[in-house]
Amino acid sequence: QMKEIPDKIGSVLDIAHNVTWSGKVFAKLYGVLLGSIFAAYHFGIEDDIAEEAKRTYTEYNCIHPCIAEALKTLSFAKYGDDATYKSLLKCCFLIPSYYGIRIN
Repeated sequence: QMKEIPDKIGSVLDIAHNVTWSGKVFAKLYGVLLGSIFAAYHFGIEDDIAEEAKRTYTEYNCIHPCIAEALKTLSFAKYGDDATYKSLLKCCFLIPSYYGIRIN
């Protein structure tokens, strides 16, 4: 029976079984996603992470809305792109007063 447990983890796609709604997981995962968006925007590091983010964003509909927005932004993130910049600022909901500042 123990061999079946790893196969079942993440197989139930409802809010009660989704780890993105956990406070401990959310903050760390959100930080990694925003850091990835910033790297794509500021340094041009895109590779195939955007494709994976797009697949994840469209495939799972029970993830936390903020995580979904970050994945959506990561899915189209480009070096120096204004849309990426605006969406990244939207994801930074804790610093709304910084909307007018440009990242150089």
